[in-house]
Amino acid sequence: MSILVIAEHDNNNLKGATLNTVAAAVKLEKEITLLVAGSECSSVVSEAQSVDSISKIISVDDSVYKNFIAEDL
Repeated sequence: MSILVIAEHDNNNLKGATLNTVAAAVKLEKEITLLVAGSECSSVVSEAQSVDSISKIISVDDSVYKNFIAEDL
């Protein structure tokens, strides 16, 4: 079984809350998937790739998410 963590970011960097969530999730399950949804957020994906605890990254990069709110996601 895997845990899905939705990344909090500003289209440039991961927020600390995401890293805290990943750290907590690892205590429950070793397979962590991170969802990065944003607009022009390739730097966030690159940063996420350097986090050892993340097994898989799903990236959704679309202009629809430029100024999105959580309810839209």
